[in-house]
Amino acid sequence: MRVFADIDAIARADWPEVATSREMLVARFLTNACPDHHVRGGWAHASARVTAMRLLEHNPEIARENIRTAVVCGHIELVRALLARDPESARRPAGPKGSYGVAGQQLVVDPARPILPLWTPLLYPCFARLPRVATNDNALAIARMLPDSGADPNAYFMTSDSRYSPLTGVVGEGEEGRAPHPRRTELAMLLIERGATPTGGIRNGR
Repeated sequence: MRVFADIDAIARADWPEVATSREMLVARFLTNACPDHHVRGGWAHASARVTAMRLLEHNPEIARENIRTAVVCGHIELVRALLARDPESARRPAGPKGSYGVAGQQLVVDPARPILPLWTPLLYPCFARLPRVATNDNALAIARMLPDSGADPNAYFMTSDSRYSPLTGVVGEGEEGRAPHPRRTELAMLLIERGATPTGGIRNGR
């Protein structure tokens, strides 16, 4: 049906078609810097961190590629400039990360073609687990800037029938064995102040 074709086209819009392209390099960085339900267990998370850090070390320019890499790498001034230029970018869903039908377990995570809904920028810093001073020390300021510009604190992506929200990413733990965000308490309080709920905005079963 046309409607399903249109939805699939939206999900593919930010997906790099060439495996060796710069876009795929950025996709691989974000996939490993922001581990989702595909990454399960300590060794898998350690591998994802090492992969992301090596990619960033050898390609430092990707930190300034777009608002998603900027929030992950903690570039406050760049994020502020991007939001001033395009306020809609604070809540605009975009790849490479999105929803997936099933979970998995991988030691080195390669990008997987997503389905809708795609991630909004606020999900990226909340799921980021990089051992970088700027990433962790600036996460709170960036997480404040995004809702100030209209980001939804209950934005989510799906894995099978489970919702993963910014609060899910910050708290960590769970069956994936994700470490809590280094600024978990402050980020969780900020998200709740801005309207985040443990159920990702679902109330009364809706």
